[in-house]
Amino acid sequence: MPRNATRLAALATALLLAWFLVVEHRSALSAPPMEGLTSAPAEAGSDLQPLLEARATARQAQPTGSDEPRIAIAALEPAPGPATLRGRVLLEDERGILRGASECTIELWMDCLDEGLEIYCSDGTWTVELDPEALQPKFLDEDGTSLNADLGTLEVWSILVGDQPALATQSSFNVHRGQETIITCRLPQPTLLRVIDGATGVELNAVDVASAYSDLIPVTQEDMHDELVVRSEPSPLSFSPNFEDMAEMLLENSLPWWIGSQGYGWERVIIDHRRGGERSVELFAAGSLELTLLGDWPQTTSIELSPLFGPLEYEDIIKLIPASGRPLSVPRLAPGTWRVSASSGVHWRHRATLASAEVLITAGATSELELEIPALAPLGDPVPMGGILEVPPTWMETGTLTMSLEILDDLPHDYEVIYHSDQASVSKNTEVRDLPRVDGEANQYQWHGGLRPPGRYAAQIALRGAGCLWRQEFELGYQGDERLLLVMPAPARIRVVPVDAETTRPILGGHASQREVGVGFSFRGSGGQMMFTPLHGEVDATSGTFVSTLPVGPVRLSVDADGYMWETVHLEIQPGDNDVTVLMHPLLEVQVSLTCDGGPVTVPDNWFWNTEATDLTGEELDMGCENSPDRPEWVRFLLPNVGTCRLVFPEVNGYERPSPVELRLDPLQPIELILNLRRK
Repeated sequence: MPRNATRLAALATALLLAWFLVVEHRSALSAPPMEGLTSAPAEAGSDLQPLLEARATARQAQPTGSDEPRIAIAALEPAPGPATLRGRVLLEDERGILRGASECTIELWMDCLDEGLEIYCSDGTWTVELDPEALQPKFLDEDGTSLNADLGTLEVWSILVGDQPALATQSSFNVHRGQETIITCRLPQPTLLRVIDGATGVELNAVDVASAYSDLIPVTQEDMHDELVVRSEPSPLSFSPNFEDMAEMLLENSLPWWIGSQGYGWERVIIDHRRGGERSVELFAAGSLELTLLGDWPQTTSIELSPLFGPLEYEDIIKLIPASGRPLSVPRLAPGTWRVSASSGVHWRHRATLASAEVLITAGATSELELEIPALAPLGDPVPMGGILEVPPTWMETGTLTMSLEILDDLPHDYEVIYHSDQASVSKNTEVRDLPRVDGEANQYQWHGGLRPPGRYAAQIALRGAGCLWRQEFELGYQGDERLLLVMPAPARIRVVPVDAETTRPILGGHASQREVGVGFSFRGSGGQMMFTPLHGEVDATSGTFVSTLPVGPVRLSVDADGYMWETVHLEIQPGDNDVTVLMHPLLEVQVSLTCDGGPVTVPDNWFWNTEATDLTGEELDMGCENSPDRPEWVRFLLPNVGTCRLVFPEVNGYERPSPVELRLDPLQPIELILNLRRK
């Protein structure tokens, strides 16, 4: 399969995911990391991720999922009956002047339809007819024929103006009745890339550029042929990606790219294509690796290389498929210690590490490594899995419930799941309502997982458009089990009042929606659920109470509010009503913008992670970070009120390192700091 094949990515927004990762990295008081929901076990003809598919990211991933305020759009005719969403696409030029995009194609994801749409606009306007019968139940009134005022979100996946890709200035919107849709976009602007030798300062005369959206470096000749969008061009060079370069990416204002040259290590940089401008990049002399595998290995084996240094530390940025009988040659490796691992398994989230070693790469030299693969213990014969699923009817009324199965053991073996056509097979995201009911039991459904290897498994019930509601782990013995009973707990009501820890003021008081004040709720249930699921509900403006539904049993509730630390509380949800007060601790803001010669400089993806914040005694501070795709040169640091703090910033590639700063934190207003960088 080509390296640019599409893969499914986890349902998460870019901003929310970045927040989870950054806060987990920097703050002991943050929410648990967003590890992603694991999929069902691998099966023939299913969503197996080929080993090199890690190079691509799909449009199927719903882009944001963020609790950032969204602009309400969409003109909807009154319900009942079909409704029409109407909108316009406006193209903004470099002077900020807007005009209608005469011919364009837009790709949208509509929450209320639970599907993506491709719409052609001949005169810059577009319409979508909505039929209540096609909508998800949660977007209809109780009679099932009238549309709610709030129809969820609409995500802009891509915009093509003529034959050129365009960048949406806003990619996520609320869909409401009575408001017109206005999607504004810009064409990518060229960037002048100056690529220099980091030791001599001399500009290089053969520069390569490849997409870094999947984090993987091109290594083989096939990779170079498929993935280089600039090949052996002299510096400086004018670079602007075309539609083919961006076709497999979520269309964003800033995109990551690998910059390289023969004999030099690759550097990953982020370029703001909405603004363009000039960018300097330093490259340093590289070494290479000659890798020999010893022993036998499964067909699904791959080799991963991770640097143990620098901003990409521990990231698997190289993946290769070993070939029997000949060594692997890996060029253009930055000097330093690298980890080399061999892993195998048909399920991409549960691959087993077969062997690993560390190797030192030296500039201008070739290092050699032999990696021995041990013999694998035999895998047990596949056995049947199945049983009864019991779901309270209240859950079925919340929307489309899906059932998935996943293996929890890291298996290196090559295997496939065997299904029989006469069984109620469950693999990944099988709709519960499509399973056959048990005779005489309205709330019970028959399910079968096919023939699978013995081991540990989990069944998961998810609400489409939201995430996992409930998950249960179980053991499948060597004889199999077709009488497994999975009982989903009944829902209970939860009433949450987030209050300011210093003033005891209810944060939601006087507000009809949590989005008005940037408050988000999510939860993680028991049974090994690894990802927090967004929690939807209603707000009582009088008391400042958020009201929603959760499964009975132990959960972890997370509350995130603009200007406050992310708080997580452990709860035991009881049948009936559950009242919870969550103390939210204020954070103070320091907003940092990077500039050079009066123009913006895009913040590198790992830059703020490596910023150090201390008090005047040198004690490191817990810190949160946020950035925005609409302001790629800007980052916001969230700090506890310690009076005066010291910030030490890392270097931005191609620029001199900024000097540390001391700041007096202000509880009344954010501090704005502009760092004027100097090119090397």
